[in-house]
Amino acid sequence: MHLGSILALFLTFFGMHAAQSSTITLQQVASRSNAHDGSSVRAVDITSDGALIVSGGEDGTVRSWPMQLATEEHTAMLIHDIYDLETFPDDAGLMLVGQGGWSGGPGSDTFHVLNTADMTVLGSDTPGGYMYCVAVSKTDLNGNVYLAGSGFYGDIRIYKYDTNAKTM
Repeated sequence: MHLGSILALFLTFFGMHAAQSSTITLQQVASRSNAHDGSSVRAVDITSDGALIVSGGEDGTVRSWPMQLATEEHTAMLIHDIYDLETFPDDAGLMLVGQGGWSGGPGSDTFHVLNTADMTVLGSDTPGGYMYCVAVSKTDLNGNVYLAGSGFYGDIRIYKYDTNAKTM
């Protein structure tokens, strides 16, 4: 018996399927050229309600567009390179942004909460150094969302955002 046949029999016996039998088809439905005016796009996310696409770029801007990628966009200028962003769950209309910048200098806040609709900055912190990655939890039973970020110095910072009081 050929080795491939033995492997297929083994996978079938244990209720598993060979990789070639489970494929998905991806269909591109839209695109946006030159989304950050020639700068690299470093982060992209879709709001939980599917209404907006948000992106962050090397140009220091965070932008949002309607899902159908109409020409209208909202932009927030945050001075330094954007490294990561993530939208809040439950259609909260908020996003967390991590960006470059050194502590103590002008514009050195590197951890921001923004309104996805109009790109206003609702809160910021200066955890120290570049924030290369960010994460947002689902809302817990007490109405809290946990925000996390890490970057240049290797520390992981965790914040609690109270959705009832709208405080971080």
